[in-house]
Amino acid sequence: MLADELGQVLSGGGFEVLRPSVDGFHHPRERRYRQGEYSARGYYEDAYDYDAVVRSLLDPLPQNTILLFEGIFVFRSQINAFWDYRILVDIDAETSFARSLARDTGVIGPADVVRRKLEIRYEPAWQIYVDEQDPEAAADVVIDNRKADSPLILKGA
Repeated sequence: MLADELGQVLSGGGFEVLRPSVDGFHHPRERRYRQGEYSARGYYEDAYDYDAVVRSLLDPLPQNTILLFEGIFVFRSQINAFWDYRILVDIDAETSFARSLARDTGVIGPADVVRRKLEIRYEPAWQIYVDEQDPEAAADVVIDNRKADSPLILKGA
């Protein structure tokens, strides 16, 4: 939602605004799950093709373009140097679980499968990312988005 709103505001400034997501750069399923379907390390290391992000999106980006790139793990060292400004939209694990269960149940699988992936794969992968990349320190702005209707800026302006 934030990137959509920013895109609307920025599109009137004479720049082309692109709104891709890291989700458009998944590795093939066999690569994503080569360390196991529930592997946190596998999700962190194998889910996204950062070389493709650079090759097909970042390297050819024209000067008069604003790129609003969103997704998980986007401050990783492979692509972090490309960003001019970094916004971390953060929530606590409990809120993340609740939103993921509501969003992904029936899409990924039944609630028990979604819950298991959250507990064993996704949340631990986020912790690996936090430990290895420290996204909060890299961010220019950190927004607490536990209350989506009233986000709170924790860092930056």
